[in-house]
Amino acid sequence: MEKSLSDDELLEYQGNDRVVSSYEIQESLKLKRQGNEPLTITSGIPTLDRYTEGFREGELVIVSGPTGEGKTLLMQTITHHITNKDEPVMPIWFSFEMPPAHFLRCFPDVPYFYMPLELKPYKWQWFYNRCRENELKHQSRIIIIDHLHFLLDFFKSGNPSIEIGGVVRKLKRLSVDRRYIIFLVAHIRMIADGTKASLRHIRDSSFVTQEADTVIMIQRYVSEKKENQAELTVDKCRWTGTMGKKVFVKKIDGYLRELTDDFSA
Repeated sequence: MEKSLSDDELLEYQGNDRVVSSYEIQESLKLKRQGNEPLTITSGIPTLDRYTEGFREGELVIVSGPTGEGKTLLMQTITHHITNKDEPVMPIWFSFEMPPAHFLRCFPDVPYFYMPLELKPYKWQWFYNRCRENELKHQSRIIIIDHLHFLLDFFKSGNPSIEIGGVVRKLKRLSVDRRYIIFLVAHIRMIADGTKASLRHIRDSSFVTQEADTVIMIQRYVSEKKENQAELTVDKCRWTGTMGKKVFVKKIDGYLRELTDDFSA
């Protein structure tokens, strides 16, 4: 517990957490960043990148939507894009829902990224250690988690909603402290057929979306004429103020590609 300081001690205080001006912080950040540019990436889906202005270090991005309607595919699409650029960046995947063989088969051509050789769900310290190992060994600061509820053991939880909030808060803190970009896949609760999914449908949504910087919903558009098409909605973006903006996409050659105007393509 931090001890109480006298007025004289506070006037002379020079600790790393002392109160300083915004200008001093700005200069300090410039010195830290010399030769070390901030990490930013794009999704490769042009309108989505315009709505979000890409993704930046310190950001927690929630990807959600109904089961089986493209959440993992969206993250695989982003992985394909960022690992095939002229200056590629390699994420670490925590794919808890599928065994490695099945997961890797979902890629038309497996990009170069990192994964733990063995996954251990419901263990925060193990997860944190793998993130730091990945950073130290591979200088990789992009983390993809599929999905949220594998970070918490519901059977041992006294109050799952509160503890989910605690896990998401720790993820947000981790993204800021380590300058990570964290993508977190989160499920929604059951909704009626034909209902448009939104951030309010995310399980434990009040705890999840409060901590998120960006929330992207994906939902398939069910129609024989519009097979493999879906709607991305940026329901929240702290950086641009975007809310409710839509992007129409289709699965082409194993990845999501943007449609120009609507679902008519």
